[in-house]
Amino acid sequence: MSRLTRSLVDAGFLQYDLGTKTYRLAAVFLSLSDAFQCATPGMDVALDLIRKMAEHEKINVGLAIPDQHEMIYIAALRKSEDGISRTRRLVPGSRVPIEATAVGRACLALLPDAQRDELLQQLAEKYREKWLKTGSDILHSVNEFTRVGFCTAVWLPGLIGIGTAIRAPDRTVYGVNISFQFEQESRDQLVERYAPMLLQLAHDIQHAWQEKAKLEVAS
Repeated sequence: MSRLTRSLVDAGFLQYDLGTKTYRLAAVFLSLSDAFQCATPGMDVALDLIRKMAEHEKINVGLAIPDQHEMIYIAALRKSEDGISRTRRLVPGSRVPIEATAVGRACLALLPDAQRDELLQQLAEKYREKWLKTGSDILHSVNEFTRVGFCTAVWLPGLIGIGTAIRAPDRTVYGVNISFQFEQESRDQLVERYAPMLLQLAHDIQHAWQEKAKLEVAS
């Protein structure tokens, strides 16, 4: 057992499964997740808004936060009835690449210039000779976000994502996205329909956070 593993076991973050002879996450991570959500004023309102939109429109809606080269989903409501969405497992805690997804690229666009440039440099080193295409796609998405407030990306074949980004009262950047199955001939029409809904959702979430933060300061 490594020193790190031993430390995690002693701290209660890992448990050893005698049946499989492997380590698994301990239940303490559930409380850490709750603590993280409670740390952002208005997160309960945000999650309720996301749930209502996903159920009403029968689409996939998510809220995620950047973590190095990935986005971690805080909420992931999968309500689209298409085959891709039904078979793809995405839950709170799931990670997706920041550079390949609409929700990730939207967050890249909203990050401070220095932080974004550092991340892009790291990604360039990761992709090497493939960076020319990937970097160009990211730049296109950043420009799209700057122009219209959202960006689009097709990370999984047949499933398009529309992403935008907002700042919490503590200046943390969060990504909000919706996704659904599409046919190429209907792509523009679907984006035109759903993008305003996404922008309104992001606005409502940010407003809820700001109002809750004001109340906490006043109290």
